[in-house]
Amino acid sequence: MSESKDTAPHCPHHPEIIATGLCNDCGAHFCTQCLRVYNLATEGERIRLYLCPECFHKRNLKQANFYILAGILVFFFGGIFFLFTPIIGGLTIIAFAIPMIVYGIHKKSVLPKTPSVYVEKETVLARNKVSESALDTDALYGRMLSEYMMRYGAVTAKELLDNEIYAYVRHGLDYNEAVRKVAQAKGITKAETKKEEEPKEMRKSKMIR
Repeated sequence: MSESKDTAPHCPHHPEIIATGLCNDCGAHFCTQCLRVYNLATEGERIRLYLCPECFHKRNLKQANFYILAGILVFFFGGIFFLFTPIIGGLTIIAFAIPMIVYGIHKKSVLPKTPSVYVEKETVLARNKVSESALDTDALYGRMLSEYMMRYGAVTAKELLDNEIYAYVRHGLDYNEAVRKVAQAKGITKAETKKEEEPKEMRKSKMIR
């Protein structure tokens, strides 16, 4: 276990925590306290990305600046139209230019308030009153990573585990669900469930006797 802690990559923002995910943009390792969810719409499909704070900020800042710049351009052309046809020019400015600029400014203002994957997990925990162990994907990931390191070695263990997790992510599961899915496939969570159910079976056998 001590060997796995030394060789496993740690989060650059939280050196005491083992990194449990990859940033889809820069490819660096981070913990769930740092990773942010970014929904990307491409060709009619929505893809969920997990980004580090820096990459998340860059993507959203680029999008916010795009709306502000586009709004300014529409405002400029709306002003030209206003000189010739005041009604069309005024409607263009009110209906398109101003909302785009306001939305871009709003998007910039909410960037620091965007919750991380860890905060979202805690929110779900509070909302559904689920036990913390059921959602503690960091601990589950660390346990699987230790087993992979003993089986495959420290060099390839994390790559193999991440590939299995992100195969589920690409099929629409979020990161936490994907980690639990891999754990179920490996029999880790099933083994824990059996341990919890064992006392009930023992009580039933006692009742029959």
